[in-house]
Amino acid sequence: MLSDSEESAYGVFAYTRSQGPRWIFLGSAPRIDHAVQAWRSEIAKPRVVLSPAEAEAEARIRGAHLRELIWDPMAEHVSEVSELIVIPAGSVNLVPLSVLPTSEDSFLVETGPLLRYAGTERDLDVGDESEEESTPSLLAMGGPDFDTAGEDGPGGWVSSEPQPYRGPRIECARFRDIVFEELPGARAEIESVQRMWEQTRGAKAEVTARTGAASTEAAFKNLAPEHAMVHLATHGFYVPGDCSEGGESPFSGTPLDALLRCGVAFAGANLRSTQPFDGTEDGILTAEEIATLNLTAVDLVVVSACESGVGELSTVDGVFGLQRAFRTAGVRRLVLTMWPVRDQAAREWMEAFYAGLLEQGLSAPLAAREASLAMLESRRAGGRSTHPHFWGAFLLTGD
Repeated sequence: MLSDSEESAYGVFAYTRSQGPRWIFLGSAPRIDHAVQAWRSEIAKPRVVLSPAEAEAEARIRGAHLRELIWDPMAEHVSEVSELIVIPAGSVNLVPLSVLPTSEDSFLVETGPLLRYAGTERDLDVGDESEEESTPSLLAMGGPDFDTAGEDGPGGWVSSEPQPYRGPRIECARFRDIVFEELPGARAEIESVQRMWEQTRGAKAEVTARTGAASTEAAFKNLAPEHAMVHLATHGFYVPGDCSEGGESPFSGTPLDALLRCGVAFAGANLRSTQPFDGTEDGILTAEEIATLNLTAVDLVVVSACESGVGELSTVDGVFGLQRAFRTAGVRRLVLTMWPVRDQAAREWMEAFYAGLLEQGLSAPLAAREASLAMLESRRAGGRSTHPHFWGAFLLTGD
């Protein structure tokens, strides 16, 4: 979506069967990038100084402005389509279009076409789509004991926060200082996903679940290549490239070190700087490590963690982070999050997603949309805020 003019700009190359290809100019890249940043500042973490109603109103104002810039210019050209494949570029990679407001009380997820995402144009080359019959298998790992280096270790550290986020709350700190909080909702999420899988996939369905001290980095590396689906419910982390302390950075600063600055935490992660864990593993699985695995047999990976879909932006290769790492490893489809998610909200969305995918037999894109719609309906019925922060962070890409 970025042009090569003297001043960088965004545009859309749109193709529909009825109208064919066309180019739609959107506008100045700095202007759109600023609008994305302003919108994300309201979406990713609502300001506590505002009431829920004020926070939602502010998010709608900034969301409407962003929608006018990146969606409205092409809306008339895709008004007749029921499904739309989106390949974003630049900062638009950080915007799930479905959460943009379309009126004072509705969002694009409710009024627009079904959106399907690809990381880059190369992702559209799926090759031979024929599928062999195979026994469905699931690996579900989550709710790790971050303070235990083995299955016989002591219990985990208990957070005093009633609704912990699935990621570190400190945005810029040396990674060695980050402490990962216990996630009770994540463990319950794994149990719920396992139960739905076993109930809907039949007696031959295979499921491997690992929680607590058994949810280790080594277990993931050993087990993930053998399963068709992988579900992770834990803490995710992303350390910005300009994050340093006293002018000293813990990372090399090379372009590809983005894959070292994001990942997910497993059991024993809080012990990484004090003692060796599992011989060679430290409980921290970086995107770089994921990219070296052979996950070509894995059809879908769900990373139910904070900001699992963000990373360093590239105009050519999409987002350098967990998304690019899993794609490099051979995974076809991913469910990732675009901002910090609360423990209980993540569990609620995931249970709705798997209910659609497994119990109703929906396609993954439809199941993802129905999960967001279910959360919206539930929040409205309960008189709770429909601020996208609580329901819109989840994005399916690669389908």
